[in-house]
Amino acid sequence: MKPKGKISVRAAVEKIYPMLPRRFSMMRLHAEVIREIRRPYLFLDTTRRKLQELRDEGLVDYDCINRQKSLYHKNYVNKLPIGIIPGTGVDAEMRIDYYRDADGSVSYA
Repeated sequence: MKPKGKISVRAAVEKIYPMLPRRFSMMRLHAEVIREIRRPYLFLDTTRRKLQELRDEGLVDYDCINRQKSLYHKNYVNKLPIGIIPGTGVDAEMRIDYYRDADGSVSYA
């Protein structure tokens, strides 16, 4: 599905999640995603669903520690590569193409 802006919600979540503190709120993640995708409005559940997709794929691991306040705790099984521009296929530092294997590992072309 083509993103409505320059960056998709999923790519924004992939980019922002590694920068969040170990304990974070969904509202903070959501605010950062809105800022990143430069759209005036985005449903909170969309951000939550994209984060859940990353967890289902084994790329991130977190626990909800307070449902009423939407507080989460990272378990640091983060498999999102640092320095990769999500969704672009280009390494930010080396400027070379990459692809993600079925097991989630990153290989360079």
